Amino acid sequence: MAKQHGVEVIDSPVSGGHERAVEGALVLMVGTEEKVFKENEPLLKAMGKHIYYTGGVGKGQTVKTINQILVGAYQVAAAEALVTAKKLGMDLKVLHEIISNSLGDSAIWRMFGSRMISRDFEPKGAINTMSKDMRSIMETAIQLGTPRS
Repeated sequence: MAKQHGVEVIDSPVSGGHERAVEGALVLMVGTEEKVFKENEPLLKAMGKHIYYTGGVGKGQTVKTINQILVGAYQVAAAEALVTAKKLGMDLKVLHEIISNSLGDSAIWRMFGSRMISRDFEPKGAINTMSKDMRSIMETAIQLGTPRS
């Protein structure tokens, strides 16, 4: 409908949270026609550090959904790893440094692991955003029939 009125649509979810938004360092996952992407790339660069063309409208949200599957899994894994380590008597700060330099490392581990260890539970983002993303993941999985029972 928008196209009939000469309006182009850009689907561009972001990743990076509030802190990266303030810094202008978000990751943008842009779904639109390639021509529209190229025409608007300078504007998009004003909002983010890493701008990715993902294909047509809807593909940006597809990439965001896949990213959030991993973010959620990594957050749970980091919390479980730290609880296990604590119960086993590990020095959590030493463990964090070791994992940060090992194959188990991730941006989530570095960002949230250190906050968990220092018991910094000050919200850095809205739970509504993660809830929305998790609902989107579940709705997509149901539509795709994954996993199949």
